[in-house]
Amino acid sequence: MQTDSVRDHPLILQDMTYLSLRIEKQGKRFRILYADGVNENTSFKEAVSHEFAMRPRWVGLFALRGFVDSAAAIPAQFRLFNLQCDACNRP
Repeated sequence: MQTDSVRDHPLILQDMTYLSLRIEKQGKRFRILYADGVNENTSFKEAVSHEFAMRPRWVGLFALRGFVDSAAAIPAQFRLFNLQCDACNRP
């Protein structure tokens, strides 16, 4: 059973006002970065970096409710989606 951190510590919500996720791919290396904070221009921090031998052809965005047994459905709001493609050397 997971504890609801926001319910127990409501100030955590202030740190999620400008929550951002960034995924970068260069060759086989994927980097997942996040930014959180009360300011819109908070710098990104690397969560994980790993090499995968895969070549994805699609991108998808989704939101999960987290590790709970039940929760009310709320809309996920995406303010920005940016896809930048560098020249690729595919045959």
